[in-house]
Amino acid sequence: MTNVFVTGVAGFIGSTLAERLLSTGHSVTGYDNFSTGQREFLSSAAKHQDFRLVEGDNLDLPALTRAMAGTDTVFHLAANADVRFGLEHPSKDVQQNTLATFNVLEAMRANGITPPVRSTERLARSPLPKTMPSRSKLRCMPLPRWPVKG
Repeated sequence: MTNVFVTGVAGFIGSTLAERLLSTGHSVTGYDNFSTGQREFLSSAAKHQDFRLVEGDNLDLPALTRAMAGTDTVFHLAANADVRFGLEHPSKDVQQNTLATFNVLEAMRANGITPPVRSTERLARSPLPKTMPSRSKLRCMPLPRWPVKG
């Protein structure tokens, strides 16, 4: 059994991933601050003995690092997905997307966890691999925030 840590677990994709992982025999620690996530999305996972929910914020590095202890694999799905107000309030996007992601990577480093696996919304609909990867061979390719005219 793999111990999996999922940030943004109370979102639609995070909760769906948690259910899929639990159904295939993995232990899941879900981490969410419920700023946009919904507790009802976790109703099925919460009934599973191998699910643990930690309510916390990715901006709180010490708490995040403690919650991640004992984890084998991390799926980082937490983000501020509402970019409509990014031009008026860019600091929120920087904090919730950039700094929070940095904290997830720092907590992984502090806990000796291998690099993250790239994920998309297709993850929630795709079959899970038979084994979790120990190293990611995928290149990190940031996408532009706004469409680029060319």
